[in-house]
Amino acid sequence: MTRKSGGAKERLSDSEYEERFIQNRQKGDVYIVKFHGDSTVYRGIPIIESSAAFKEPLSFDFRVLSPEDEAGVQKRLVSNIEYAHTTA
Repeated sequence: MTRKSGGAKERLSDSEYEERFIQNRQKGDVYIVKFHGDSTVYRGIPIIESSAAFKEPLSFDFRVLSPEDEAGVQKRLVSNIEYAHTTA
């Protein structure tokens, strides 16, 4: 997710992503996600099992749906998110 600030997109904080991805465990929303240093824009389902599973650095499971050659479950760092938003 991103916020608009004066016309520019502003990245959410890691804790805000953590909260949304924990909630997404039940909802299963599909997100568009771009990571720093990676030119690929992914479509998938980000999930954090619970805040009790919180470890530094904060990571999440990302079920990649596309691109197809990247499909599957990946472990990613929240801090590496450049932007993320739901497809809904």
